[in-house]
Amino acid sequence: MAEIIYSEETAKHLAGKVVVVAGGAQGIGAATVTHLHALGAQVFFGDIDAEKGTALETSLSSSSSSLQPSTPAPVFKKVDVSHHDDLLDLFETAYAGNNRVDAAIFCAAVGEPSGVFDPDCLTREKLLAGRGTETDAEKKVGRVVDVNLVSAIHFSRIAIAYFSSSPHEDGFTPSLTLVSSIAGITPAPGLTTCIIRTNTLCPWATKTRLLTPPILKKWISENLPLNTPADVARFIVQCVADTELNGRVVYVAGGRGFDVEGGIEGTRGVWMGVDNHRVWERGQGVLGSGGDWTSQ
Repeated sequence: MAEIIYSEETAKHLAGKVVVVAGGAQGIGAATVTHLHALGAQVFFGDIDAEKGTALETSLSSSSSSLQPSTPAPVFKKVDVSHHDDLLDLFETAYAGNNRVDAAIFCAAVGEPSGVFDPDCLTREKLLAGRGTETDAEKKVGRVVDVNLVSAIHFSRIAIAYFSSSPHEDGFTPSLTLVSSIAGITPAPGLTTCIIRTNTLCPWATKTRLLTPPILKKWISENLPLNTPADVARFIVQCVADTELNGRVVYVAGGRGFDVEGGIEGTRGVWMGVDNHRVWERGQGVLGSGGDWTSQ
């Protein structure tokens, strides 16, 4: 895989840009908000944890005076990403004071709840016994899907709408960045009907609340590569700032970022097979961008 090198010089291009971050009060999201603020970006971030979000907003606001004179204080709003209107309000707050949104980053996530796939719970008898009522496990699954999938889709749709209403100058194209995980290494869907860039981050083990203490202890004892939230934040910023990065899936491990898509694309003829690859290319030409699928 081709390695993506973080460039501080490229990241400096984000000074003055208006950036919306969902899930920005802790972990990777908080590190990203902090990094963007240090670069001089105007950051609007939301999170369901109002206490941590307010604390981060206060901390960064007090440090604004030590940065560039023009660096604006970040703005925090309490947001439940599973509520569409909460996300819409976050974007509108950013747009209202600036008449544009330049970049949007989705960092929100919840871990898989315990017991959902427990073999003792997944028996035919128990599933049938719970028929007709929403079980606790179903509620847990629904929450994971709402936050980790549905919310990301809503966030992307809202971002596109605000990008389309924003003037963009100096060669900077609007950037949508979705933070996934190692489990998300699959081709990222292209949003080619709009002139925006879309990239997905897939961090491996990262020292956040989702990495439980027993796993973290074992991970360190095995001397395996471990990301800090700040490591992942650097590559989020790189994806936002680097106008050459588009349609990339970035695997982050041990503080290093790698372009997964480049490797997949470059070896498609090998892993797909020559004949299948040729047919696939023809089919992609027929499918096009997908912009008119819903009208057919």
